[in-house]
Amino acid sequence: MNICIFIDPSIDSFQYFIENVIQSVEIVPLNLTQDSLKQVADYLKEKQEISEVHIISHGSPGCLNLGKTQLSLDNLENYSHLLKQSFSAVDSLILYGCHLAKGKTGQNFIKKLHQITGKNIAATASLTGNNLLGGNWNFEFKLGNFNVNLPFHKTALQAYPSVLATFTVNSTGDLDDGDIGNGITTLREAINAANTNPGEDRIEFNIPVTDPGFNIEGYFTIQPASNLPEITDNSLFIDGKSQPGFLENPIIELDFRIVDAQGLAITSDNNTIQGLVLNGSRLAAINFRDSGNNLIQDNFIGTDVTGTIAARNDGFGAGILLLDSPNNIIQNNLISSNSAPGLGGPNIGISGGLANENQIIGNLIGTDITGTVALENNGTWSIIITEASNNIIGGTTEAERNVIGVSSNGFGIIMGLAPAAIVPPITDGVASGNRILGNYIGTDITGKVALGSQDSVGILLTEDLGFGIGNTINIIGGTTPEERNVISGHGAGILILDDTRNAYRVIGNYIGTDESGTIAIGNGTDLEGAGVIIVGSNSSIGGTGLGEGNLISGNAIGIQIIGDPLDPADDISNNQIIGNLIGTQADGITPLGNTKQGILVESVNNNNNNIIGGTEAGAGNIIAFNGLNGIEITDSNGVELRQNEIFNNGNLGIDLIATANNSKAEPVLNSALIINDITTVTGTLNSTPNAEFTLEFFSNTVLDPSLNGEGERFILSTVVTTDDLGNANFNIELPAGITVNKFITATATNNIDKNTSEFSAGVEVIDPLIVTNTADSGIGSLREAINFANTIPGENTISFNIPQTDPGFNIDTNSFTIQPA
Repeated sequence: MNICIFIDPSIDSFQYFIENVIQSVEIVPLNLTQDSLKQVADYLKEKQEISEVHIISHGSPGCLNLGKTQLSLDNLENYSHLLKQSFSAVDSLILYGCHLAKGKTGQNFIKKLHQITGKNIAATASLTGNNLLGGNWNFEFKLGNFNVNLPFHKTALQAYPSVLATFTVNSTGDLDDGDIGNGITTLREAINAANTNPGEDRIEFNIPVTDPGFNIEGYFTIQPASNLPEITDNSLFIDGKSQPGFLENPIIELDFRIVDAQGLAITSDNNTIQGLVLNGSRLAAINFRDSGNNLIQDNFIGTDVTGTIAARNDGFGAGILLLDSPNNIIQNNLISSNSAPGLGGPNIGISGGLANENQIIGNLIGTDITGTVALENNGTWSIIITEASNNIIGGTTEAERNVIGVSSNGFGIIMGLAPAAIVPPITDGVASGNRILGNYIGTDITGKVALGSQDSVGILLTEDLGFGIGNTINIIGGTTPEERNVISGHGAGILILDDTRNAYRVIGNYIGTDESGTIAIGNGTDLEGAGVIIVGSNSSIGGTGLGEGNLISGNAIGIQIIGDPLDPADDISNNQIIGNLIGTQADGITPLGNTKQGILVESVNNNNNNIIGGTEAGAGNIIAFNGLNGIEITDSNGVELRQNEIFNNGNLGIDLIATANNSKAEPVLNSALIINDITTVTGTLNSTPNAEFTLEFFSNTVLDPSLNGEGERFILSTVVTTDDLGNANFNIELPAGITVNKFITATATNNIDKNTSEFSAGVEVIDPLIVTNTADSGIGSLREAINFANTIPGENTISFNIPQTDPGFNIDTNSFTIQPA
């Protein structure tokens, strides 16, 4: 006897059968992307010697799930020709699959199949598989006079670790009559059956269009009258895609509006839910508690079946909640409109010290199915992470990117302590090692059109209790283009509150632009808002490494650091703004600007060591093309400005309002003379007596109209110490490469209190041996050149470069006249 086995690779441990088949028996895994019955027919057509066929797959009463093909009592006639063709040369057909021949429905299915094929058939009417899980390897229902011999080693069958159960929902009803084999199976009944059936289970759908829950538009609606059973047994696969008629979008709708509570509740592990529409729940549509290694994919959560209309309830609402639940994957779902207006429920919530290693990837959140239309309610939070670690939001490929639209008064992503309204207070666990990368937050799926709201927040980072040494920092963005988030179209792109204890790094993002970094999609309005707002301490925006700087352009204000002017003890300290492009396009050269200040620091008291720029390579920010001041500091002290390149801003490069930074005086530059390619700057500083200052020097192509600043290119820094009267003279030699007609400016930073001055007035770099005018004295005159040459030992050459616009030029003689007094 020649035996062939066809096996569905979706069954649990299918490789186990392949490894333990008796020698000489052929075993063929089905290709799940193709029509399985046609695969069987094509194979047997070339193997006429096969006399006995075994099919190992999932089953349920009257339903055989043969790979991609589902055979049931309702559709057997449709396959009659192919079934006859497939088994024309075969004597016997043995069908594995739990409960396939159970009850009247199952037996009628086998009888119909026997009538079509004319073959001996054996099928199981009980749970097939491991005895310890309640299964067996018996074939209780046979048509024909023959013996069934299993082509596997007996000891291997005894050790098979699972069972082959599938429960097929064929009704949109909600009752559970306790008889899974009577021909009518509801979702409630299927979940209950799966919970009591050990091992891997599947719930599939085969609801006829004659069912009362069928909608003429082509979908089926199930309305539970009470909470569905919790999913308590591991390894359940609920497959909405199995419903005949499924093409691309889900057509099985779970409408929870009648239920004054949650949708699906899961307290077990290794489950999959795909291809469903879940909406109308007052609490979470899917609620995981102490549940891990689950997969939620290709669902619509919070919308109707078209994915274009909100279908929420008026409760607190939530899409998916992961409470102390690790290692889950939420991917390729549409998750929108899961909260009533103003109640602020999350589309996705990750909370608790055990809610670690989850992945949120490739979802449309807060949009419609096209990703181009916002579909949110006022005050919704798209994603919230509280006291959970090592979770990933997004990824480095287009398929892993989340597109997150944000509602009015809503938040794209919140990370930090759990607000009391979200879940019962949780005191264990810290938020560490979380990654937010590669997402579009506030734009549509193209990354080119705003999809946020001007009174929303893209990312909110809050206090992180328990974060301490040894924990991994949470990273927003990354150093490669693939890791970059686009955070645009909000009132505030990123809002940082409280003391974050260095728990967050914001690196490599585009904040206020489109995905190309060349077009403004600003955060903020004419009245308020910014790309980044810091109302706290110990935060880091940017970095010194390659790719760590953020592009912060197109906003109202680029970065705003703000304290409480009514609270002298308000502690806004130790924030770092380093290595960013603020006001340029992504190339760091082309103008884009923020409409107001590049950086605004206000009401920050107590000399609290906030630093903009730094002394490490790459720490300085480029701050250019902003509508008002490049950096503005008001009612604040202890703001250190180091090695930034600041130019072409609408007002001043640095503006200290009133007594900001203790009104620290800027240096006075007397001259910048270049001789033999060496430029020497002389000047004075009059400031705090007996104090050490760092002077930083900059070159500029043009001076600011105020004649003070800006600082287009950082040159070098040096340290001077003032005397008892607060004076310090300096004579500084600049590096080679400084050319005539450039303008030199400088700042002074007190090395104790870290207050930095505004830019000095600029001085032009000149060569004193070049005569540039016909005046009798002063810089550029012949007299000055001769006097200067007399001070330089050796041979010197005085040259002339007087423009024809000089008053001493005679147009008739085409000559210049110098008249010594």
